[in-house]
Amino acid sequence: MTKKRIRHCLKVQLPFCERFRTLTSEKSLKRFKLRIKELTSRSLGVSMEFRLSKLRSYCVGWFHYFKFGFLCREARAWDGWIRRRVRLCYWKMWKLPRTRRRMLIKLGVEPSAVKLASRSRKGYWRLSMNPLVRYALSNAWLEEQGVPSLSELLIVFRHGDQAKV
Repeated sequence: MTKKRIRHCLKVQLPFCERFRTLTSEKSLKRFKLRIKELTSRSLGVSMEFRLSKLRSYCVGWFHYFKFGFLCREARAWDGWIRRRVRLCYWKMWKLPRTRRRMLIKLGVEPSAVKLASRSRKGYWRLSMNPLVRYALSNAWLEEQGVPSLSELLIVFRHGDQAKV
């Protein structure tokens, strides 16, 4: 028997076949999402290096605790959401339109197209999915910066270090 206060961490699903599957509880997923929101908060006044190191350590620790109850499609969905939160942080950090313009051009976006995104009055969350912002802050670039990937951790966990991602 487990104590009532820790029983919500993992739950076991009994499908029609004989196999057991451990799933992560909704309460644990909500706490994970809340903590990621805190670490990628727009008003958190820390450098991106510090923010990404804290985010990486939290995601890796959380994954290793709940790795048996994690599905690949869930990992991909969380990865996309985390990357979007990080794009939001970069966009907020590049506060002024001229800084946004300079950084987007530096990251490979055509100068003629940059004006539309850099001077937009849309919110940070909405612009984090803008095609120009997604092109500039691509998944590969974010991985170079140190954004954690739960799906890569899951692949390495299931198939070993020699797994191709």
